[in-house]
Amino acid sequence: MAASKPLNRFAAESGVQGLIQLLCATLFNAEDVHGDHENDVFELHPSHEDWEPDQHDGQDAPPNFRFKVTGYTVGWYKHLGRSMEVPEITSEQLLFMSSACLASLEPK
Repeated sequence: MAASKPLNRFAAESGVQGLIQLLCATLFNAEDVHGDHENDVFELHPSHEDWEPDQHDGQDAPPNFRFKVTGYTVGWYKHLGRSMEVPEITSEQLLFMSSACLASLEPK
């Protein structure tokens, strides 16, 4: 089977943003996405508005979203979608990442 080509930029941003919006809606109150979530599969930090490096040993804020299985990270400025940094991704990778993230939220 031939390797699939990366999605175009718009499709990648739309797909990844849709996944993150679904995760936020599942994990946090729609009115307040200032929470954080981390499990064995992914970590999600929707907002870094209150991040102060001097309160965190001078460290930069972690990525807003990190898929731990592959190290895929996504960042944005203040609000999801704003100046979003979405690396290349294929449709198969996006489907795998989405399935794994959603399955990690199911009760065991």
